[in-house]
Amino acid sequence: MRLLLRVMLSLLVAAIVGVAIVPVFVLRDLNAGGTGWGLCEGGVDGCTNSYFAGFELVAVLLVILAILAGLYRVVLRAMRWAEHYYDRGGSLVGAGPPKPAAVAAEGVGPQLSDGTEPQGLPGRSEGGPGW
Repeated sequence: MRLLLRVMLSLLVAAIVGVAIVPVFVLRDLNAGGTGWGLCEGGVDGCTNSYFAGFELVAVLLVILAILAGLYRVVLRAMRWAEHYYDRGGSLVGAGPPKPAAVAAEGVGPQLSDGTEPQGLPGRSEGGPGW
């Protein structure tokens, strides 16, 4: 599960970088005498596009980047959830999370290795400054 999420995260990062680099390749193609990936059919000299063609391209790219960023966030949250769940000793296929040690044992609170309960903070008196 975690491997799948990491692969998805890597693919999303590659897609975000690819979409962000598209304007550079369009300008490079136009500069080399090309059509700018279909933006100007006759090259820069014969370009008769309206003033809004560049803005349309930018708007489409920004929408795609926003969608990819949203998907990145969703996959990242799923990855963090899976790591947190695995750190607790659970299994995504198993039957629920394990019980905490304090509840699983017969004692109510935390206990030290010798079976006694911890007493306050080390080096502090019981009548500490406001706590």
